[in-house]
Amino acid sequence: MSTNYDIKFEPGDEYLQITVTGTAEIADILAILDDISNDGTFVCSRRFWNFLDCDLNFSSDELRLIAEIGKSRDSQPGKAALLVDRDLEFGQLRVHEVFRSTDDHEVSVFRDEAEALDWLLT
Repeated sequence: MSTNYDIKFEPGDEYLQITVTGTAEIADILAILDDISNDGTFVCSRRFWNFLDCDLNFSSDELRLIAEIGKSRDSQPGKAALLVDRDLEFGQLRVHEVFRSTDDHEVSVFRDEAEALDWLLT
């Protein structure tokens, strides 16, 4: 299965929504990071990543690389909510959360969409 993704940001939205389906490889996530960046910085400070229909299997080094690239593109304080429903993905993204979170950027992993959006928007 290949990876597909959809990026939504409607005028008036307070966050960017990225929905990823299929089996995600490191190259897929890096491509998405490029697509949500403008001139090397993220286009929106709040991002909602939906991985409910996605298989993830990243090494610690890959998770660290994704985190470091993300940190380099932050131009302002922000938040990212990561939504998953399986234990493997939840554990991997909790590791990413540790690598990615900074004083100016919070990352949190959720299993419930309403809870994730409530956290993201407060």
